[in-house]
Amino acid sequence: MAAVGAALAALALSDGSSGQALRGDGASWRPVVHRRPTDADRSAFRIGGKVGGLYPGATRQLSLDVYNPQRFAIVVTSITTSVGRPRAGCAGSNMTVAAFSGALRVPSHSSVHVSVAVTLERAAPNACQGALFPFAYSGQARRA
Repeated sequence: MAAVGAALAALALSDGSSGQALRGDGASWRPVVHRRPTDADRSAFRIGGKVGGLYPGATRQLSLDVYNPQRFAIVVTSITTSVGRPRAGCAGSNMTVAAFSGALRVPSHSSVHVSVAVTLERAAPNACQGALFPFAYSGQARRA
Protein backbone atom coordinates (compact mmCIF):
# COMPACT_ATOMS: atom_id res chain seq x y z
CA MET A 1 0.00 0.00 0.00
CA ALA A 2 1.36 3.44 -0.86
CA ALA A 3 0.65 6.55 1.13
CA VAL A 4 0.53 9.79 -0.77
CA GLY A 5 1.72 13.15 0.51
CA ALA A 6 0.08 16.52 0.18
CA ALA A 7 1.47 19.87 -0.85
CA LEU A 8 0.22 23.41 -0.67
CA ALA A 9 0.60 25.54 -3.76
CA ALA A 10 0.05 29.15 -4.62
CA LEU A 11 -1.37 29.43 -8.10
CA ALA A 12 -2.07 31.87 -10.88
CA LEU A 13 -5.23 33.90 -10.52
CA SER A 14 -6.46 35.95 -13.45
CA ASP A 15 -8.16 39.22 -12.66
CA GLY A 16 -10.78 38.34 -15.27
CA SER A 17 -10.32 41.53 -17.28
CA SER A 18 -6.79 42.01 -18.56
CA GLY A 19 -5.78 38.35 -18.65
CA GLN A 20 -2.74 39.12 -16.48
CA ALA A 21 -1.99 36.65 -13.71
CA LEU A 22 -1.12 37.35 -10.10
CA ARG A 23 1.33 34.95 -8.48
CA GLY A 24 2.18 34.02 -4.89
CA ASP A 25 4.67 31.70 -3.22
CA GLY A 26 3.75 28.15 -2.14
CA ALA A 27 4.70 26.31 1.03
CA SER A 28 4.68 22.68 2.17
CA TRP A 29 2.14 21.22 4.59
CA ARG A 30 1.07 17.95 6.09
CA PRO A 31 -2.40 16.62 5.21
CA VAL A 32 -3.82 17.19 8.70
CA VAL A 33 -2.26 20.59 9.39
CA HIS A 34 -4.00 23.82 8.40
CA ARG A 35 -2.69 27.35 8.77
CA ARG A 36 -4.11 30.83 8.35
CA PRO A 37 -3.03 32.61 5.16
CA THR A 38 -0.28 35.22 5.43
CA ASP A 39 -0.15 38.47 3.46
CA ALA A 40 2.11 36.73 0.95
CA ASP A 41 -0.63 34.14 0.34
CA ARG A 42 -3.33 36.66 -0.49
CA SER A 43 -2.36 37.06 -4.15
CA ALA A 44 -3.43 33.53 -5.12
CA PHE A 45 -5.47 30.49 -4.18
CA ARG A 46 -4.15 27.33 -2.56
CA ILE A 47 -4.63 23.60 -2.97
CA GLY A 48 -3.94 20.70 -0.62
CA GLY A 49 -4.77 17.06 -1.16
CA LYS A 50 -4.44 13.53 0.09
CA VAL A 51 -5.19 9.98 -0.95
CA GLY A 52 -4.54 6.59 0.56
CA GLY A 53 -5.22 2.92 0.02
CA LEU A 54 -3.21 2.65 -3.16
CA TYR A 55 -1.48 -0.50 -4.35
CA PRO A 56 -0.13 -1.50 -7.78
CA GLY A 57 -2.92 -1.24 -10.34
CA ALA A 58 -5.35 0.53 -7.99
CA THR A 59 -7.18 3.77 -8.76
CA ARG A 60 -8.48 5.95 -5.93
CA GLN A 61 -9.83 9.49 -5.59
CA LEU A 62 -7.40 12.27 -4.65
CA SER A 63 -9.41 14.64 -2.47
CA LEU A 64 -8.37 18.23 -3.24
CA ASP A 65 -9.15 21.13 -0.92
CA VAL A 66 -9.14 24.46 -2.80
CA TYR A 67 -8.86 27.52 -0.53
CA ASN A 68 -9.61 31.07 -1.68
CA PRO A 69 -8.03 33.75 0.57
CA GLN A 70 -9.36 36.53 -1.65
CA ARG A 71 -12.03 39.08 -0.70
CA PHE A 72 -14.00 37.96 -3.75
CA ALA A 73 -15.24 34.65 -5.15
CA ILE A 74 -13.18 32.87 -7.79
CA VAL A 75 -13.86 30.19 -10.39
CA VAL A 76 -11.11 27.58 -10.68
CA THR A 77 -10.92 26.36 -14.28
CA SER A 78 -8.02 23.90 -14.10
CA ILE A 79 -5.82 22.01 -11.65
CA THR A 80 -2.89 19.78 -12.56
CA THR A 81 -0.81 17.66 -10.20
CA SER A 82 2.86 16.81 -10.67
CA VAL A 83 4.17 13.79 -8.80
CA GLY A 84 7.68 13.91 -7.40
CA ARG A 85 10.07 11.06 -6.65
CA PRO A 86 9.30 9.61 -3.23
CA ARG A 87 12.54 7.62 -2.75
CA ALA A 88 15.36 5.86 -4.57
CA GLY A 89 14.07 3.03 -6.75
CA CYS A 90 10.57 4.51 -7.01
CA ALA A 91 9.95 7.18 -9.62
CA GLY A 92 7.06 9.65 -9.54
CA SER A 93 6.10 8.35 -12.98
CA ASN A 94 4.74 5.23 -11.23
CA MET A 95 1.73 7.35 -10.26
CA THR A 96 -0.71 9.06 -12.61
CA VAL A 97 -3.04 11.86 -11.48
CA ALA A 98 -5.92 13.09 -13.63
CA ALA A 99 -6.28 16.83 -14.20
CA PHE A 100 -9.32 18.86 -13.15
CA SER A 101 -10.99 20.93 -15.81
CA GLY A 102 -14.27 22.74 -15.31
CA ALA A 103 -15.76 25.62 -13.35
CA LEU A 104 -15.32 25.21 -9.59
CA ARG A 105 -16.74 28.24 -7.76
CA VAL A 106 -14.91 29.02 -4.50
CA PRO A 107 -16.47 31.74 -2.29
CA SER A 108 -14.36 34.40 -0.62
CA HIS A 109 -12.29 33.13 2.36
CA SER A 110 -13.66 29.61 1.86
CA SER A 111 -12.65 26.11 0.82
CA VAL A 112 -14.28 23.80 -1.68
CA HIS A 113 -13.49 20.13 -2.29
CA VAL A 114 -13.10 18.35 -5.61
CA SER A 115 -11.73 14.89 -6.41
CA VAL A 116 -9.63 13.55 -9.28
CA ALA A 117 -8.51 10.01 -10.06
CA VAL A 118 -5.04 8.83 -9.07
CA THR A 119 -3.54 5.49 -10.13
CA LEU A 120 -0.47 3.62 -8.92
CA GLU A 121 0.85 1.80 -11.96
CA ARG A 122 0.46 -1.97 -11.98
CA ALA A 123 4.21 -2.37 -12.65
CA ALA A 124 5.27 -0.13 -9.72
CA PRO A 125 8.40 -1.63 -8.09
CA ASN A 126 8.50 -2.88 -4.50
CA ALA A 127 10.48 0.27 -3.60
CA CYS A 128 7.19 2.19 -3.92
CA GLN A 129 5.56 0.18 -1.13
CA GLY A 130 4.73 2.52 1.76
CA ALA A 131 6.25 5.51 -0.08
CA LEU A 132 5.10 9.08 0.47
CA PHE A 133 4.72 10.64 -3.00
CA PRO A 134 5.22 14.43 -3.00
CA PHE A 135 2.64 16.39 -5.02
CA ALA A 136 2.97 19.84 -6.55
CA TYR A 137 -0.21 21.53 -7.77
CA SER A 138 -0.73 24.20 -10.39
CA GLY A 139 -3.92 25.73 -11.68
CA GLN A 140 -5.83 28.64 -13.13
CA ALA A 141 -8.73 30.65 -11.81
CA ARG A 142 -10.63 33.80 -12.62
CA ARG A 143 -12.62 36.26 -10.60
CA ALA A 144 -16.25 35.09 -10.36
